[in-house]
Amino acid sequence: PHNSIDPTFLAAMIVVRLQGIVGREIPAEEFGVVSVGTLSAGHTNNTIPDTATLVLNCRFYDTDVRDRTYAAIERVIQAECLASGTPKPADIAYSARGELTDNDPGVHETVRPVFDEVFGEASVDAMRWTASEDFSEIPRHFDVPYEFWLTGCTDRDSWDAAVSEGRVSDIPGNHSPHFLPAPGTVDAATRSATAAVLAYLWR
Repeated sequence: PHNSIDPTFLAAMIVVRLQGIVGREIPAEEFGVVSVGTLSAGHTNNTIPDTATLVLNCRFYDTDVRDRTYAAIERVIQAECLASGTPKPADIAYSARGELTDNDPGVHETVRPVFDEVFGEASVDAMRWTASEDFSEIPRHFDVPYEFWLTGCTDRDSWDAAVSEGRVSDIPGNHSPHFLPAPGTVDAATRSATAAVLAYLWR
């Protein structure tokens, strides 16, 4: 081992250092996530592999935070490579990146009052969340403003009970094999889509 540069050890040090980016470089009032989803290196227990691969997942609410975090990630990776004496810098590739989905204020101000009129007290503000969403790629490509909204699909009594008991996470989401939209979900989705269009077309 003393005649080699161990990429597994190097990768482990990178993982440790990456955990400090959000905690030490992102202000507390801002939001960011850096997760190492995969660390792969070698196939046997008696050889030091040539390479190690890390696959990260990052999430943000702000493009400035995103850019600063990406720069910090690259800095940490290359610095650890330098500290370990690698013969060349690490190869860093970005893939499957979803841009920030951020509703246009003008569209929101046009559509939201119509939603309020159609759905009454059931028209509520959704909390920000970090789901991967590629919807905004389409309007961004055509340089047009957009509004992304969510349609509730859980029976109201079940949802209210889960909220009061602190077990909302037990309600199956759309990626769960137990996901089953409540009756009326399709109707609500259809009405919201129609309402959004008529917010612009109805006179």
